[in-house]
Amino acid sequence: MSNQIQKVNLIGINREGIKEDFNFRGHIFFPFKLSTYPDPRWVEIFRYKYGIYVHSKKRVFLEQRDDELVFDIRDDNPQTLYDIIKKVIEATNKAVDGKNIRIVVAEKKRDEENREVKEKINRLKEKADKIKL
Repeated sequence: MSNQIQKVNLIGINREGIKEDFNFRGHIFFPFKLSTYPDPRWVEIFRYKYGIYVHSKKRVFLEQRDDELVFDIRDDNPQTLYDIIKKVIEATNKAVDGKNIRIVVAEKKRDEENREVKEKINRLKEKADKIKL
């Protein structure tokens, strides 16, 4: 049973989802389609990486909705945003690779510990059978 984080790829733009943000005049919701519904851990890493890459109030990562990442943009070039998001997703997936290695190591360690406990229990059961009552 692996608890690894699935990587996510950018597969397009939800054109129908491009809509006005009625809360902020001149802002637009701009949703990018992803290859899968991202694991919350993936989203957390993405948020960290995105914050490193972008320090502009023009591009705000709002939320992850199902299999989309939704941005709130204003007077922005969608190609520039796409290029940035593609790089951030690649960086996120690279970080996920490292995290997955640590997850596998931890799972193997836990499995070994569980095996040792089961072996100890079996030895104690055998000894219990030999006790003279």
